[in-house]
Amino acid sequence: MIIGTASDAAKLLIPMFSGCAEEKVVAAHLDGEQRLIATITSRNGGQDEVELPIRAIIEDALRLGSAGLILAHNHPSGAPRPSEADLAAPRQLAST
Repeated sequence: MIIGTASDAAKLLIPMFSGCAEEKVVAAHLDGEQRLIATITSRNGGQDEVELPIRAIIEDALRLGSAGLILAHNHPSGAPRPSEADLAAPRQLAST
């Protein structure tokens, strides 16, 4: 499966969050041709927060030989706006 657009990513990721009562993080690992290598789910959150497992995401990317990552997480409350922590987490990962 090639993940070349945000729409492609949404088609892959939205079903993974359907009916989930707790926050979770999904990392989609891509090769250099934007083909999906693997999706890895981290469920270390509660109903209103989730820890971004930076070390595990990097370890998985190195192990899989990922050329790209797509990260997503849900808000079981249905709140569509990202929190300050939601906005800071990808910046933290990118600077690692």
